[in-house]
Formats: sequence, C-alpha cells, structure tokens
Amino acid sequence: MLIPDTIEVAGHIFMIRIADDPKKPTEMGYIHFHTCEIRISETLSATQKEATLLHEILEAVNEFHSIGLKHKQIEQLEAGLYPVIKRRKL
Repeated sequence: MLIPDTIEVAGHIFMIRIADDPKKPTEMGYIHFHTCEIRISETLSATQKEATLLHEILEAVNEFHSIGLKHKQIEQLEAGLYPVIKRRKL
C-alpha cells in the first residue's frame, strides 16, 4: 500500500505527513482535525506506517460520523482490517 500525500475522509482532505513531532515523541501517529493533518512517525517500518494510516482514517470516520467507538475498538478494527487490505493489495 502506498501512503498518499493527501486523503479525503467524509468530504475533508487531510494532508499526510511522515515526520516525528517533538511534542508527541512516543506517538506512532495522530490526526489533527483542526488543521486536517495526519502525522505518521518516520521511524516506523513501512507496514507500521500503513497500519497507522488506517488507524487514523478509522479515527476520522469515527469522529465525523459520530460512531462513538472507543480507542481500543479502533485499534481492534485496525488489527483486523489491515491484514486483509495488505494481503489483497487493496
């Protein structure tokens, strides 16, 4: 899976940045809704970056559609969906 420069989620275009944030040094990634930015740690492996992007997309869907998933549930969805997406090259 290629990590794009931007991605549209629920009509909002998010910039994707591969870079560590000195304010969040232990984060694998995070989404900032006010600036429409997804940041993924540059120290991760390629597969970890892909899984992190999926996680942040799920966070956005959860937020914009008021689904109400807890963080643990988003982690579980990511862990279940990522291998399927990866194996099928979706």
